[in-house]
Amino acid sequence: MLALCAALCVACGPETEETEETEETESSSGTQTQDSDSDSDSDSDSVVSSGPRNLVVISIDTLRQDALGVYSGGSWTPFLDELAEQALVLADHRSCASWTLPSMLCFFSGQGTADLGYEPLGQFGAQSGIPMNFEGLASWLLVAGYETALVPTNPFVSDRVPLGNGFQEVLYAADYGFEGSEAGAAGAVVDLAETWMDSHPWYPTAPPRYLHLHFLDPHDPYEALASYWAKEPLASELPFSIFEDLGLMGGVLPGLSPELQEAILAMLIRSYGAEVSLLDAELARLWTRLEQDGWLEDTVVLIFADHGEGFYEHGKFLHGDTLYGELTRVPALLLTPGVAPGTWQGPTTHADLAPTLLSLLGLEVPGSVTGHAVG
Repeated sequence: MLALCAALCVACGPETEETEETEETESSSGTQTQDSDSDSDSDSDSVVSSGPRNLVVISIDTLRQDALGVYSGGSWTPFLDELAEQALVLADHRSCASWTLPSMLCFFSGQGTADLGYEPLGQFGAQSGIPMNFEGLASWLLVAGYETALVPTNPFVSDRVPLGNGFQEVLYAADYGFEGSEAGAAGAVVDLAETWMDSHPWYPTAPPRYLHLHFLDPHDPYEALASYWAKEPLASELPFSIFEDLGLMGGVLPGLSPELQEAILAMLIRSYGAEVSLLDAELARLWTRLEQDGWLEDTVVLIFADHGEGFYEHGKFLHGDTLYGELTRVPALLLTPGVAPGTWQGPTTHADLAPTLLSLLGLEVPGSVTGHAVG
């Protein structure tokens, strides 16, 4: 079977190779390396220096850590790489799981999968075990007086499961199809975010707000280069559509010639990278709006991924059935007026994000939370 390491190195820069499945991190203790041009007090041991009032969370489906140039040196994400210069970059951040539901359950609850009693692999019936009265970050902020809104693109991060509890408004462009937006799914999410901001304008004395945007890109099918792929000669050699039946890849790829394997994997990586780049452009559009409206003056912004994606590094494709680093190592960027730009070197997981956000907002961390605030 063709190893993908060389292809990934060409496509998005170097990646640390892992030979064993990862274990869930239990602590967020570590050190922060501040940027040399930071205005923050270098003698301070605390990341937090002020208390903003609003929260914007951008969760991204299926985004590998090495897809961002700030982690790998690649070129797919020029906007996010530039933004990372203003952010606290969590250098060793891991998801609690390799698919969306348990991963985001960790985020909203501030607990690890072991604490919650959930298997972190692909058991898609697991949502039935989440209590209907589940309380997490959105519920806590609602009780604290926040206006809360969610723009979902994945049913596992929506009001169709208890993870959506606490969101006063849930905005859908369509039934997970998001047709009608020229920019695709990511563009539709930004369009809805702008609509919500139009109806909830920022001003210094406005009620605090929590806006959560979940972007499905770059989850398969990787359709950004579909028109180009259709013109590829090797497309006619496959017994299935690479965009409509991608799940068949694992059973078909081993039986193909090495040359065809290499061509297919290279095309898949290019298609995945195109999805990432389109998402990056839409995030730049969102950021421009946040700046224009003044949100960034008083807002904590968290950007992270629910899990990664496998390209046959360990004989597996897509995600959900292993805990190797390509599936659990994900990007996480934290931006707020009270956080110094730099790099946090300590290990962190999704369970550490909610207590970090609550601490930055000056709110009490519930006793059920087992994660640790960064800093």
